[in-house]
Amino acid sequence: APRCSKIRLPMSKYGRPALLVLAAVAFGASVASLYVHYQLIADPLYVSFCDVNETVSCEAVYSSAYGTVGGVPVAAGGGVGSALVLLLTGYGMRNPRSEAAGRAAGYVFLLSVVGLASVFYFAYASFFVLQKACPLCIAVYVSVVGIFLISSSMAQPRPMPRPAPVTTTTFPSSAP
Repeated sequence: APRCSKIRLPMSKYGRPALLVLAAVAFGASVASLYVHYQLIADPLYVSFCDVNETVSCEAVYSSAYGTVGGVPVAAGGGVGSALVLLLTGYGMRNPRSEAAGRAAGYVFLLSVVGLASVFYFAYASFFVLQKACPLCIAVYVSVVGIFLISSSMAQPRPMPRPAPVTTTTFPSSAP
């Protein structure tokens, strides 16, 4: 079985800082999206800083059927997911040669797969169904794709321990 001190995560020199930056961008964009979303609900006259024109409009995306899931803004999921990636990367991967860092990298990869599926769905809805572009959403999309690419290279499968050799014992026969 491999020893913990021999575990080395690929790209550990640049991977962790890149994950931290991408997760921070996704978190910041998600929090800004939540702010804009709630401002639009609270004040119908609110004009968002990311409403550039008819096509590039956060308001058009947030007020659509794709802006919430079960009454909760989609950006809340992005905020929770990116906060988890920040915690796992910042705390769990601080010692890249530890077993905990390997586990944290696996969890970050798992979160990134869920995030990537969500991003593909909402990007499709935004660009092709609504035919709108939301700058804050795009920042999250790009960050999640980057997190997926980096974490997929860091979350390498661990070698399986070798099974114990099978020994067979033969008994003398009692037949004449």
